[in-house]
Amino acid sequence: MNTKKKGTFTFRTAAVLFALSALFEFISLGTEVPLFGAIHGGRVAMAYHLVYAALYIGLGIGFWSAKRWAYPAVFAATAVYTLDELQTMFLSRDVIVERLMQEIAGSPELLQVVNKESMLQMVLLVSATFIACWWGFVWYTHLRRDYFKPGAGHSS
Repeated sequence: MNTKKKGTFTFRTAAVLFALSALFEFISLGTEVPLFGAIHGGRVAMAYHLVYAALYIGLGIGFWSAKRWAYPAVFAATAVYTLDELQTMFLSRDVIVERLMQEIAGSPELLQVVNKESMLQMVLLVSATFIACWWGFVWYTHLRRDYFKPGAGHSS
C-alpha cells in the first residue's frame, strides 16, 4: 500500500515557491543590496543574489524530492536569511531611511501622512515578520521531519 506522507503538499508547494524565488533572484542580479551599513551594487550584489538563488534552488529540489539533506538545509538557509535580515535591520537603518526617501522623493505629500521614523518601523516590522515566518516553517519542517526519511510512502 502506497500512502502519501504528511507534508507532501506543503513541501512540494514550498518547492515551487522556492523555485520562483530563485527566478526572481536571477531577475534581480543587478539590483543593489544593503550590506553592513551600505548599499552595494555590481559584483557584490550579483554574488548576493546568486547565493540566495542557489539556496532557493537547493531547497526547491530537496523539498520536491524529499531528500534527506533538505531537512538540515532548511535550518541552514533560515539561519543565513535571519542573519542577513538582522544585519540589514541593525546595521543598515540609515541606508534604509535614505533609500525610502529616494523612493518617495516624487511624492513628498506622503511624508505629511507618515514620517520617516514610522516608515522605518514598518520596514523593520515586515523584516521581523518574514524572519518569524521562516522560523515557523522550520518548526513545521521539524514536525514533519518523517517526510525526509528515505523510502517512506511518497506518491508522485
